[in-house]
Amino acid sequence: MDVKDFIDMITDEEEIPKSVIAERAGIDKKALYALLSRDNGMGMTVRKFVELAESLGYQVLLSNGETGDEYLLDGESDEY
Repeated sequence: MDVKDFIDMITDEEEIPKSVIAERAGIDKKALYALLSRDNGMGMTVRKFVELAESLGYQVLLSNGETGDEYLLDGESDEY
């Protein structure tokens, strides 16, 4: 699944218009469509992906399967 598929799946399941997602993420609808259409969203920065996920009410958690270490990505962070 690529980023575009993920956003489409969530917006379809939760019946949230993409214009609402764009507004929540602080971008206009045209910019959102441009982000998602560029290589199916795979060229999006991590920060923008986290912001979009948060605008849908999700958190992005990275988990190391070997060590169990977890890192919660936050749209407010300056670390990435």
